[in-house]
Amino acid sequence: ASSPFRASASWLDAVVRIAIEDVDPGSPELVHADPSEFSGRGVAIVADLSQRWGYDRLPTGKVVWSELARKRV
Repeated sequence: ASSPFRASASWLDAVVRIAIEDVDPGSPELVHADPSEFSGRGVAIVADLSQRWGYDRLPTGKVVWSELARKRV
């Protein structure tokens, strides 16, 4: 995030949900960065690692969230 942010994690039934809240109103974009570029891969990495991801708009910005499968022990 290029603005102040807050991170949280919570356990749901079969997933761990990670959320990042920031004040930037822009939507996260899934782009495929050229191998020679140094940035632009964050959302693609989150999408590859997640079962599900998305974002929710807030009056003060947005929350981007990701759900990761919990490994049963």
